Amino acid sequence: MLTANIHFTDTFDTDTTFRSLGLIRQDSQYVLITPDQKELAKIKLLENESNIEFTFPPNLNMDQYAEIHRMIVQIHEKVGGTIEDSKSLLGYLRNGQEACIVTNWDAWVAFLQGARHKSLEGQKVRIIDEKGMELGSGLLMDYDTNNEEASPFAIKSCTLVTSFGERKFSGSNLKIEPTGEW
Repeated sequence: MLTANIHFTDTFDTDTTFRSLGLIRQDSQYVLITPDQKELAKIKLLENESNIEFTFPPNLNMDQYAEIHRMIVQIHEKVGGTIEDSKSLLGYLRNGQEACIVTNWDAWVAFLQGARHKSLEGQKVRIIDEKGMELGSGLLMDYDTNNEEASPFAIKSCTLVTSFGERKFSGSNLKIEPTGEW
């Protein structure tokens, strides 16, 4: 299991704070559960240490890690203190730095998204705008980002070869999804 901790000094109402964030109480701990009832993380208050401990499995998908990251950040915003996440190593950046559930998170997401989109070049994809509307589909030729090291990663434009020829799509945060078609 991976772990992260928030060390805090001020007192707070644990039950009210955690429940306001959608956590569910189970015995002496809280759990973060997905809409399909899958348990993502356990959150436990270690009372003697002024420490909140998060534990979660190492084999989750990116959306699930993003949800855990969001929860840790939200709790940290409410209780303050410091985050210790060295025991939640998720991967490494291009420069060899460790990426954990909070430390280097944005750079890691940008790195992974950049690699993912690079691997989609030449594949049939569909382009989704910020509102979730499909703009078009075709073979991905090229794309431009805000900057692959930027936080958060965003696609500004992309070029597809469609049945109508080459088309360029632009937006502030486009999404490129593989269609699985050839």
